[in-house]
Amino acid sequence: MLFVYQKGVIYVSNRDRILQLIDGVPDTKLSFVVKVIESLQAYAGEELNGNHSPNQDTIDAINEVANMQATGKGQHFKGTTNDFLEMMMND
Repeated sequence: MLFVYQKGVIYVSNRDRILQLIDGVPDTKLSFVVKVIESLQAYAGEELNGNHSPNQDTIDAINEVANMQATGKGQHFKGTTNDFLEMMMND
């Protein structure tokens, strides 16, 4: 078992410390953390973990948008995210 002492706190392992740091990262910034870890794995020559293929719901959504673009059908919204959410809440 590995103990890491940093800034007055003892962590059981570096993994525990990383998980604690990740807990403090806002969800909107987690994609950056993922890219950093993937880069480190690639740099170390390790195979990347995880399935990066889209699931069927994502594939269906992509195809739906492609079909809307190809046929010119569907609704296109111009405005801010807040405007869109307000419109959706009022429907």
